Amino acid sequence: MTSKMPDSNFNTNEVTLRFLANNVYQEVMEKKDEKNKPTQEDYKFYKKRLYSLHKQMLKGNYPTDNLKHAHMLYVSELIEYMKVTDRADLLQKDFEKSTTNKNIQYDAGINLSPIAESCTKKADMGIMKQIEGKEGSLDDFVERKTVRMLRPPPPPRKKNLDIKTDEHKVKGLKKKIPESPIKCYVNKNCKKNV
Repeated sequence: MTSKMPDSNFNTNEVTLRFLANNVYQEVMEKKDEKNKPTQEDYKFYKKRLYSLHKQMLKGNYPTDNLKHAHMLYVSELIEYMKVTDRADLLQKDFEKSTTNKNIQYDAGINLSPIAESCTKKADMGIMKQIEGKEGSLDDFVERKTVRMLRPPPPPRKKNLDIKTDEHKVKGLKKKIPESPIKCYVNKNCKKNV
């Protein structure tokens, strides 16, 4: 039987305060957590170093094992997010194709036909004014129609979506605009050798 040694960073006093103490101490613990978060100035100051360190870690050069573990979790979450968005985009394209093929048009306006307007007016009058005598039921207002389906719709199938295409590899990236040699020839201060 192997026994695990407790983590050296584990502070039992902090855990006791966090879970067993009064609510007043909860605010103290939350303020302590806020101090550890980087500020906007930190982001701005370390921006270039973060980019270069991130590029090195993508190439496989990790300074520490803790950073390697955190970076692997970060990258795996990013990849999962990109896969989900790619699948959603492909399904959305299929949905748009299927709806345009059926030529379904939705009326977004509130314009009602004269028959519908009269029905709504009658319903409004029935709600606002109490009619004495015969009590109404929903059967008086609802028309019953039977709908026969020729065949049931097919059950949904699992789609095999190919998200490993060249289009998805560069999706969302900005294209670099190459500097034209004609522009450098006209502008003699151009740093590019012609």
